[in-house]
Amino acid sequence: MKVIKDSVHISGMTCIMCQNTIESALNSTNGIINAKVDYKKEKAQVEYDSDIVSITDIINVIKEKGYEACNEEEYCRSSDDYIRKISIVVIIIMLYILISETGIINMLVPGRFAVVGIISIVFAAIAGIILAGKISVPVKAATRAAKDIARGNYNNRINTDICTMELSELGNAVNHMAESLDNQEMLRRRLTSDVAHELRTPVANVSSNIEAIIEGVLEPTNERLSSCYNELERITGIITELEKLRQIEGENMILHIGHVDIYELAKEVKLIFENEMSKKNIRCDIIGEHIDVCVDKDKMSQVLNNLISNAVKYTDNYGNIQITVIQENENVVITVKDNGCGIDDNDIQYIFERFYRTDKSRNRSTGGAGIGLTITRAIVQLHGGTIHVESKKGVGSLFKVTIPANKQI
Repeated sequence: MKVIKDSVHISGMTCIMCQNTIESALNSTNGIINAKVDYKKEKAQVEYDSDIVSITDIINVIKEKGYEACNEEEYCRSSDDYIRKISIVVIIIMLYILISETGIINMLVPGRFAVVGIISIVFAAIAGIILAGKISVPVKAATRAAKDIARGNYNNRINTDICTMELSELGNAVNHMAESLDNQEMLRRRLTSDVAHELRTPVANVSSNIEAIIEGVLEPTNERLSSCYNELERITGIITELEKLRQIEGENMILHIGHVDIYELAKEVKLIFENEMSKKNIRCDIIGEHIDVCVDKDKMSQVLNNLISNAVKYTDNYGNIQITVIQENENVVITVKDNGCGIDDNDIQYIFERFYRTDKSRNRSTGGAGIGLTITRAIVQLHGGTIHVESKKGVGSLFKVTIPANKQI
């Protein structure tokens, strides 16, 4: 578990009466370790598990809960409110002028009509300037931010501490767009770097072998050709896994939700590895109960496949693997436990990162693309669930997947 301490600005979205509402909402959110709202500093101080939630999830909770409370207190006002109030004042003045024209007031105070007319014009001008300022300043800020985004600068953010509801929503929308584009750009750069790093070694191996064969330095033996073929298979595997990850991480990913018995699904996936487990004399037990869950069967099968595959891969001969399927409250909990080599404390916080592999998995007998657990976490999160790992070097590992039992996605 990697604990992150952060602060979230809440000005413009909440009122003092909302404090208990937001604090209770945050502290009841899965993955929040501690949250405290400080209204004097207009911030929410938050500690959270970065493997379970992100700062975006926390902001969404604050907006959802805080915004509903603010509606009750009328903290954020619509521009219609301002126009309505100004209109009422103008109507009163116009009625006053109308009464003046009838002579009722002019009979009492000569020249009153001219005075009232001048006051009305001055008041209308001042009101127009104030209203224009409330609207034009944040709109100009949004325009500047949009231009920065168009130039590729995604770090600019708009101040949403505005007491005009529509303009505050505009600012939030622009900020969300900038954050989304910034994340996509970060993913693109990281993916480019990761692909270059992962493909460099197998491409270099194939290139050097073929070059040596062409120049006559090496004989084109079956062993060397087989080595080149294996490297090409490795490249193909990396590309295939990257394509899967791209599809899963895409915003338009569609889950084909259906009723699935997770216990039976675990038995089906286990059969895939029966031969490999038999060769290593590994015992694998499935315990638990038959639970009907609303999930994408193919995607959830891939989750179990990745977890069981890793368990078999890193469990020594005559080892044990235990798969458990149980229901806890409104969730289904799936665990895959082994007594294999375990994961070092320095590695455990990074194992869900793409292309990250522990030293042991870098050899050819256990090596992979290093994307399997990244895909697993992405699929679980798509189902509204979480994945957690506990491991001790030399003892074994336990992967715990928690998903909503009967939640339609």
